[in-house]
Amino acid sequence: MRKRDARAALGMGMVAAALLFAGPASAQAPLVEGEQSTPVGPLITDPAVIGRCLCAGDRVSADKTALDALGGQYGAAKAHAEATAAAVARLRPQVRSDNAEQLDAFRRLVVESQHAESDLYGKAQPAYAAAVARYNQSVAAYNEGCAGLPMDKALQARVAQTLVCPAP
Repeated sequence: MRKRDARAALGMGMVAAALLFAGPASAQAPLVEGEQSTPVGPLITDPAVIGRCLCAGDRVSADKTALDALGGQYGAAKAHAEATAAAVARLRPQVRSDNAEQLDAFRRLVVESQHAESDLYGKAQPAYAAAVARYNQSVAAYNEGCAGLPMDKALQARVAQTLVCPAP
């Protein structure tokens, strides 16, 4: 292997490693589209195998879309919980116990902060964690059974035209 090719291969490995460990959810990354992999045998011409792999790729895409959406919701819930908790901490020393208006406003803020924390840890975080698990599972299934398989491109296009993937 030439020196430049070795550096490029090392760089792709570093990108793949970074993708594996990126983000708070530790989601796996599928084989990067366009990345050259070493063919693992003869050209695949079995429509069933091609269809299975196309469906597995679609599953990865759908799970990634869901993961991204829930990641945004999780981030928003976390930001809201942190902001309300910070506001409670900041205002607590300023609240005068002899001022009913201030006490009522502070109590409402405390309740809002508790609801935000409950939403974060009771809804958003579990939903996001479940989406990460589904995505990682679909990536692992794709990588195990389909990544790097050399497929007949013409047959792949024909299979894709009539393909109906089963529901997950």
